Amino acid sequence: MHLRLLFPPLLSLLLVLPSQAQQPAPAGYTIEGQDPRLTGRHVYLLTPERPSPTQPWPALDSAQADATGHFTLHGRVPAPDVYWLRLDQQRVLQPVPLANQQERLTGAVELSPSSTRQAPVYLLHLSGSPEVEWLQALQPYGLLRNQAAAGNDKRLRQLQAQLRQQADSYLAPYVAFHYLRLHPSARPLLDSLTTRFAREQPASPYLPRLRELLDKAPTLAIGALAPDFTLADLHGHGHLAVGHQLSQSAFYRCPLASLSFLSRQVRWQVRRGFGKLLAVLVHLVSIKIQLFLLGKFHLLQLLILLF
Repeated sequence: MHLRLLFPPLLSLLLVLPSQAQQPAPAGYTIEGQDPRLTGRHVYLLTPERPSPTQPWPALDSAQADATGHFTLHGRVPAPDVYWLRLDQQRVLQPVPLANQQERLTGAVELSPSSTRQAPVYLLHLSGSPEVEWLQALQPYGLLRNQAAAGNDKRLRQLQAQLRQQADSYLAPYVAFHYLRLHPSARPLLDSLTTRFAREQPASPYLPRLRELLDKAPTLAIGALAPDFTLADLHGHGHLAVGHQLSQSAFYRCPLASLSFLSRQVRWQVRRGFGKLLAVLVHLVSIKIQLFLLGKFHLLQLLILLF
């Protein structure tokens, strides 16, 4: 009797409660792989940066491959960023972008070109997210991280186009900072992207770095759109340039006193170069005068001999 009375409420409660299969998967990352060559090896997930060259690289997660070579890393990262994977104590690190967006990445084992028969070096070729694919596609642009390029550089223009198309990705602030910071011609795009990141990705760890970069290095590239500034002509009259491109002819025509919109270091380099150029011109003029006088002297000697 009592069981019949309790059955309907219990049935209703079971129907209301969601099943375990209906529960949303916890946000985080899962990185797994399997290869017999990994048996017994440790896989480490390292922080984006090392505290110092003398300190060990902190590990956020680690796992040891089982007898079949299978391993699984699962957890959460502090912030959207590019982290590093390392096998055992190998010096080769592999970047892996993570953002707690339920990433499920798979690593296929590859033999590194730096391997030897006595000391094999294994790499994990990751797949499973658009950011992983984008980061792998950036390998041909690696030189842009360490060397400034001209504004018309083909790869620099291609990279800027990629950033415009994928600015909503959490990887975009990382790419913008590391790949565009050395290129003055990319400053307008960096400024625009930083404003967008502040609105859409305020928690990105690269947002403060981008702001500091733009504040400390407000340089102008030849051919880039410049802010409003005033240049004085040869007669001392000022002329306001509004949103014009800084051309080479205008740059070299303006007096040295009108270079106040440039940084102190650039102004010093310009003045130093102008001083060297002036010294060369004076030297050339003096040589020309000496040759002229020498010619006149020889002509006078010839006239004396004739008469």
